[in-house]
Amino acid sequence: MTELRRPRQHYQLRVADLSARYFEITLRVEEVDGEELRVWMASWVPGSYLMREYAGQVVDWAARSGDQELEISKIDKSTWSVDTSGRSSVEVCYRVYAPELTVRTSDINHEHAFVHPPATFLVVEGREDEPCSLRIEAPATWDIATALVHVGEHYLAENVDRLLDCPIEIGPSVRGSFVAGGRPHDFVIHGSGNYDLEKILADAEKICEEEIRLFGEVPFDRYLFLLHLTHDRGGGLEHMDSTALAWPKLNFRPKEKYHEFLTLVAHEYFHVWNVKRIRPEVFWRYRYDQEVYTRLLWVFEGITSYYDELVPLRAGCYGPQDFSRMMGKTIHEESNRPGREVQNLSDSSFDTWIKLYRPNADTQNSQSSYYQRGALVAWLLDLHIREQTGGERSLDDVMRHLWHETFGRGRGIAEGEIGALIQSAVGISVDDFISSHVEATGDLHYDHALASVGLRLADPEKKDTFAGVSIDSSQGESRLSAVRVDGPAHDAGWMADDVVVALDGHRVRGDLAKRIQLYSPGERIRWTSFRRDRLVEGEIEFSDHPQPLRKVVPVEDATDLQRAAFEAWSGQAWSSWEESSETSA
Repeated sequence: MTELRRPRQHYQLRVADLSARYFEITLRVEEVDGEELRVWMASWVPGSYLMREYAGQVVDWAARSGDQELEISKIDKSTWSVDTSGRSSVEVCYRVYAPELTVRTSDINHEHAFVHPPATFLVVEGREDEPCSLRIEAPATWDIATALVHVGEHYLAENVDRLLDCPIEIGPSVRGSFVAGGRPHDFVIHGSGNYDLEKILADAEKICEEEIRLFGEVPFDRYLFLLHLTHDRGGGLEHMDSTALAWPKLNFRPKEKYHEFLTLVAHEYFHVWNVKRIRPEVFWRYRYDQEVYTRLLWVFEGITSYYDELVPLRAGCYGPQDFSRMMGKTIHEESNRPGREVQNLSDSSFDTWIKLYRPNADTQNSQSSYYQRGALVAWLLDLHIREQTGGERSLDDVMRHLWHETFGRGRGIAEGEIGALIQSAVGISVDDFISSHVEATGDLHYDHALASVGLRLADPEKKDTFAGVSIDSSQGESRLSAVRVDGPAHDAGWMADDVVVALDGHRVRGDLAKRIQLYSPGERIRWTSFRRDRLVEGEIEFSDHPQPLRKVVPVEDATDLQRAAFEAWSGQAWSSWEESSETSA
């Protein structure tokens, strides 16, 4: 971090009221010019593309200069004007309600406080590029963890982007650390659960080392993982040299759940390079007050989602069987999304502001996911490049090229430029691939690509009976949360939010999914449901599952070329297929 100029903006944050869940913030601005000071609050946070309107949590305004109260007026939903009356020093005081523990909201309770900066700190209009300082007042026994530079009693940020990019955990915590790429990495954990800290640290170190090797550079002095253990909510949000993670407290076992946690760690850490530094041109300077549109999120989230499962494999955190199980599940979910025929990856990226973060009962019918479908397209792109270049180039080369040719040159990726950048990195045109995989809708085809590294999709021994519904089984009832437009349930007249109460005259409670499996494909039965508290009935004819869960397995009698390609791609020996995965939580 370069030496900061003397800040003229000073924030003080106080954990003010644990019961009412309020932060109290004072912003002191020095050397004010003119008769007006405007301040604003972010409406969204980079990495989570939804207008969250954080200003809605701001209450109890006051402004003063010395002993003089100053008038405040609201300009729009997230901007305020302070009449300075020509005063050169102004203090703005306000409270922020912090009711929710997620990676993109703030939280206070009797155990801790989590500060999500975009939801907390006002910004002085016109001074976004100036440095600022922060002082935190919290219970004496509580620790503070953040990536902000700590000097004396203050934390320092070189500009507003930096301040808003550094989440803060305040309270008792469990801590651990390791070194990767010659840089210290800290884990700070809030909450209790069935985790093994030493194992998390050991596996996280392997993952970080692997990603550092991939890019070849470490662009920070130290890194901070903030991990919140929750009842049932998982997720993450990336920052320049830290991340906020949430994970269900008991989901570190069995090993399959722990492996999913490792992919979360790998995903957010990969964002250090891909999205926080390599990023779309329109994100080069963030606009926090409005939507910012790009068709490239499949590059930043899709490719990252591919590597978040590949990197732990390469790092030896789990084996090929574990990777194949996860990718087989992703293929299954994508193949069973009717929206794959409706929305392409480019449009999925562009429409994220109104679709992806606002799911509803029709989401699977009308949308694709630049995370899920993007990960599969990234996998196919990687294998395509490897095959077409005889194993000389890969998606790894593309990522290093993007690192040096965009961020390294102080710029973002322009819309429509990604194909040329990939060609520059690997020496082959991928225009046809992008046209057929990114700009087009429909099924993705895996057989040829997987065969190039000695893999195939194996059909299941038994197909499930298929209805085409998603079911919310809770409180002793089976409520339909979604109905596929291409399934038997749709044809039978089932609707989202129906509560199915009987099949073939026999009562259904919270066991609809199991009950469906008692019938054979082609069997036709009566059904009874409540729809908006009115009884409806009809007939349904079940079918075979059109896209059953298929396993990714090695081909029989793999050639030497396939085995070598597999080892170059996965970082694992071909013989590891025959070995049991020993990684467990």
